[in-house]
Amino acid sequence: MRGLEPYRLHVFCCTNDRKEVHCGNKGGHEVYEAFRREVEARGLTDIKVTRMGCNHLHHVGPILVIYPGGIWYQEVKPEDVPEIVEKHLVEGHVVERLLHAQMKELGARGEERAQTGQTPVPSP
Repeated sequence: MRGLEPYRLHVFCCTNDRKEVHCGNKGGHEVYEAFRREVEARGLTDIKVTRMGCNHLHHVGPILVIYPGGIWYQEVKPEDVPEIVEKHLVEGHVVERLLHAQMKELGARGEERAQTGQTPVPSP
């Protein structure tokens, strides 16, 4: 059990399933479970994986947000999880092919945003 030490990274997976077009109904629950299993299997105890509610971007869901850095990923599938864990959570590199389209348009590349702390938030 962890004490009060902060987590190095916090992964938020949208699992909202209010309607058929929301992330939970598009595989968000499976993405969340895949992250939990992968993080646990690798012994990454400094990473927290949490379910989140609707962020109004379900049209490109399932959505994933990783802090610090506020990196938003879109259309994440369970089979993308090992790559995100390895590249982003372990190596510290953004997986550009899954980066939310608006984040690409809002300024610096994902890795630069992660390093500078800039956190543009995509709009619905």
